[in-house]
Amino acid sequence: MSADFFSFVVPISPAEGERLYQKWQPREVLGDVVGPDEQTLHRFERDGELDVAAIATAYDGEPAPVGFLESAYVDIPLEDVTQALRDPLMSPNYPSIVALDRAFALPRGVSLLDGRALRVLSLEEVAAVHKQLGHALADEGEEGVVEVLAPHLDRYGNGPDDARAMWRVLWAGLLEARAEETSLLLAGCPVP
Repeated sequence: MSADFFSFVVPISPAEGERLYQKWQPREVLGDVVGPDEQTLHRFERDGELDVAAIATAYDGEPAPVGFLESAYVDIPLEDVTQALRDPLMSPNYPSIVALDRAFALPRGVSLLDGRALRVLSLEEVAAVHKQLGHALADEGEEGVVEVLAPHLDRYGNGPDDARAMWRVLWAGLLEARAEETSLLLAGCPVP
């Protein structure tokens, strides 16, 4: 498989998470958030911060349109990828974590990345996201998550495997951050 993007889910101390966020955030590139009718729901340079509840209302249970999901990524320097981060997930079309946010979390009102490519969840935010995604998991099951996410990640028939891996890594990261009572860094970047 040709991997064009990395996704990271890393439990991290709040201080280190904030340091990396401040360093990388200026390098973030954000595509528009597109709704189920293929209309732009949010343009970061025009609209500012994303209203997650408004996005969920606009989706009203509809799936994210395949082929119209705009990407977001942060250009993380190679030395940071090799020194500060661990165990990247690789994907061909978008960073998997960004696709999970835009195709699954946002339409369900879950504040994961909020349409961005970089976020450090505080311990309180980790607990809230864990609870919200737990409700989605109870309603749809892991295969429901995979069914929604896979078409956005599929290039070589690997969409279901990439979607399942992203979901499992995110879930494990949430559990680990809660157990360690620490922050959780989420990032999607091009392969340096």
